[in-house]
Amino acid sequence: MVEFAGTAIRKGRSPAGFFAAVLLGGFAMLGSTTAAAQDVEATDDRALAIKLDGYVGCLNRHGNRVLQCRDRYYSWLQSPQQGPTGRESIVYGLYPLYDGTDCARDIDAAAALPPSAPALEAMAARWKRALQAAESVVAEASAYYELEDYKDDRMARGKALHPRLLAAFAEFEAANDDFHAAVVGAQDAIAARRLQRLEADPAMRVPYLAERLLMDAKRVLRGAEGVGGKGFDAALLGEAVAALEASWRALSEHRKAHPDDRRDVIRSSSYVDAAFALLKSAKSLQRRARDGFSFDDGETMLIEANAAQLVDGHPVQVVEKFNDFIGVANRTRW
Repeated sequence: MVEFAGTAIRKGRSPAGFFAAVLLGGFAMLGSTTAAAQDVEATDDRALAIKLDGYVGCLNRHGNRVLQCRDRYYSWLQSPQQGPTGRESIVYGLYPLYDGTDCARDIDAAAALPPSAPALEAMAARWKRALQAAESVVAEASAYYELEDYKDDRMARGKALHPRLLAAFAEFEAANDDFHAAVVGAQDAIAARRLQRLEADPAMRVPYLAERLLMDAKRVLRGAEGVGGKGFDAALLGEAVAALEASWRALSEHRKAHPDDRRDVIRSSSYVDAAFALLKSAKSLQRRARDGFSFDDGETMLIEANAAQLVDGHPVQVVEKFNDFIGVANRTRW
């Protein structure tokens, strides 16, 4: 039996530009020793994962895009609350949004799939409405700024559009936060139950170690949320990094002890190598956070040139290493 573990879900952290990707992935063959009760649980979890996939695709494609559109708009305003004045030296307009027609259809289809999840389905419906409202006003505003009509009406229509944009962005962000948290929470519960089943079966030691490493990588991203800010919890990041290192070492040692195992995750070093690269970057992030995020002139130049992924210990680099690891995980069988 192939057990489906879930699909990627990414959330933009704006306006700081810290993008945390949250993913559950990988496939594993369940051994014949799996108990009947665990088979029932696995079947139920697969049904829930399929339902969540309809939501995940929407969050991945549209969640970040709306927030990026908002940030683009706010970037050239003197005051996001006040809105455009007509005296701006540079007017960037807004990023266009993607067509959400297919997404709306997927959300409706997911609602009809088992299991019934009224609270989650209500969040999805709210999110769909918020996206559609944002699409409507952003399309109107994008055309206005793209055609540079503000040069003809002294920004009159831009001023009129601003309260609608402000309200649409605020409602979407609130709906997106709630929906994202609910979907990730459901994915986490599926993953935790799956890990318990794998751990209980000695024949599934390799899938257990591989998926534990995957989950601990996700913990690092969560532990890094808010890094550099007042609400940042250094202890939480420290615990996550320590767990990632322990999981990396456990899988590495198992690989050395079983060199004849033909499974991808054992035969190829790419999975553990990518995890090590993430671990190294996460440790550098810990040090940066401890030392107050001081960057030298060369590092500052890279950051200002939108190349922060090249700077050791920068949150953007940690996210890139995480995404690299996830890319390898998606190509690896265990």
